[in-house]
Amino acid sequence: MYIKMESHESDPNEYNSPIDIVKFLEKLNSTYSKYTLNGKIPDNDKEFDVVNLITQMKSQGIDVANLVTQLKNNGVELPDNIMESVNLVKPRNTKPRNTKPRNTKPRNTKYQSCSYNSVYVKAAASPGGDGSKCNPYNTLEEAELNSFDGDTIYVLPSPANYILDGQIFLKPGQKLIGEGPDVTQVPQNAAGARVTYSGPPFAGSISKSAVVRLSPDNEICNIHFVNQNFGAIIGLDDIGGTPSPFGYGDVKVNQCLFTGGILAIESPFQQFVLFVASDTGITNLDFTNNVVKDGEIISGLRVEADGNSVCTVNTENNTVNNIGLDAFLYLGFGDGTMEVNMLNDTLDDIGALGPLSSSANSDGVTVLVGNAAKIDILIDGYDYRNTSQVGGFSATAMEFLTLGPGFGDPPSQWADGAEITARLVNSSIRDTVTESIEVIQLGTNCLVDLEIDNTQILDANPREINVITGGAFQGGAISLLCSIFQPGNTTNLKIENSDIIGSTKYAVSALDGIAGAFGTVVIDMGNGALGSVGNNIIIGNALGDIELFFVNGVGQNNYWGGSREATVSTLTGSTFDDSNPLTSIPQRFYKKRCDKKKCHKRRKKRCHKRRCHKKHKKRCHKRRCHKRCEKC
Repeated sequence: MYIKMESHESDPNEYNSPIDIVKFLEKLNSTYSKYTLNGKIPDNDKEFDVVNLITQMKSQGIDVANLVTQLKNNGVELPDNIMESVNLVKPRNTKPRNTKPRNTKPRNTKYQSCSYNSVYVKAAASPGGDGSKCNPYNTLEEAELNSFDGDTIYVLPSPANYILDGQIFLKPGQKLIGEGPDVTQVPQNAAGARVTYSGPPFAGSISKSAVVRLSPDNEICNIHFVNQNFGAIIGLDDIGGTPSPFGYGDVKVNQCLFTGGILAIESPFQQFVLFVASDTGITNLDFTNNVVKDGEIISGLRVEADGNSVCTVNTENNTVNNIGLDAFLYLGFGDGTMEVNMLNDTLDDIGALGPLSSSANSDGVTVLVGNAAKIDILIDGYDYRNTSQVGGFSATAMEFLTLGPGFGDPPSQWADGAEITARLVNSSIRDTVTESIEVIQLGTNCLVDLEIDNTQILDANPREINVITGGAFQGGAISLLCSIFQPGNTTNLKIENSDIIGSTKYAVSALDGIAGAFGTVVIDMGNGALGSVGNNIIIGNALGDIELFFVNGVGQNNYWGGSREATVSTLTGSTFDDSNPLTSIPQRFYKKRCDKKKCHKRRKKRCHKRRCHKKHKKRCHKRRCHKRCEKC
């Protein structure tokens, strides 16, 4: 072979045969490619300067273009670099594709801003930061001012005596994330991401007085809200705190801790840890793994669907303990619709309002509709108790209400054709200081459809119905007031596979027409029109089992305490069919909740997560492991 690569001064006539030329050109091409992949050809390396070699061959009389053309006509394929060097093809564009930085926007592409950044803020930071992780801002206001749609604002952990005291109005698509350990699990004096607002309220605007104001598609995670005086997270219109004229899209509040709240302020209406209301559009709200506790004046979650808005609410694994006002409040007005799914939420001591505890309106779950609104709610794995026996005469585990005359609500909100559909399953309600479950129909032509399955209701202390009716009726652990002032309402109650034990008055009380207005009431506790299988345990209730007024009911196939039938107080125009009583206590298989983390902690030696899912698959499969925790 004749190829010489020592220098460009070799005799060009040495390259005579087509095969030699091809090998030569291929060699040049491979060398050329090697260097161009690294960005350039070295200026001081003449041995591999392909362009100069081709140029010298041309200047010395070698018809390279003709040779290459002949080779191609004979079926010899040459690389593009050779073709470009002999000007037989148009040179490729060697400009860089794009010198601009790559777009780093997040998955949510609805928000178009100049960049999608991470902005950092820290309570213990020095003034004059630039928002980087090494030099963060030290106020929420700076983070708001220097962030854009879709950005993520990180709150870096600080010692317990450092709290970000201020407010922030999140922009669309933004996230507010606390770095560091899970604030719901570590001691409250540990370092964490803490925020509060201790300034004065803004006159006439509830939303402007909160710590965080929402925009569409926000996410808030792992933040400790401390002593919020005027609400923690609020999504309302700025003017007067009215429902927002738009939907909030996908809003997520996860793994946050809400504590504190002082009593001497303008209005308890402003102290919800999360308050979202919209007049139109769609709102999908996730409220999961949060802890709300130790605040006399704070309430939990409030979601309101007004106008023609559509809301979906998912709550899961939240703990609410030792607070003064309602834990979960769902409201509908206008033609608004809402679907609620509650899973494994735990409540205790709701109504701890200090010296005002006896007058508190502090229910665990309240569902309230006005106008023609519709709310559909599923409550699964609900665990309610009132260990300290706090709260006033309205401190139920759950309350369902259609608005109308009698409670001071404006006529513009009275319900006409509103609907509530509720299903309570796999739950436990204990030690309420008043009724455990209450239905009050003040509207007209409204429907409340309530189904209870596989649920324990223990040791209720009914008194609200007694107060409302001026002592005429006693009330029960489950109390229904149907069509009080306005006619035409329908109330359905279906109970099966459940226990109602230890009420200080009745187990079930259903009253219709107490003020002269009548509706339709269906009570099915076994073999009735709603399809209940019965199988309930109803014993140990001080005044009896059933109290009825202008209501008929069916309760077959239940255990009333041996071979006896129910103890029924059937007042004017009432009947109750309690035939075929069970003579032995039905067997129960109550579903216990499975917290994956706790399950694996409890069974760490025998069923550690790694062993469970890898090494000991046959011995402890994931499903088996999580079934076993029901027995833990």
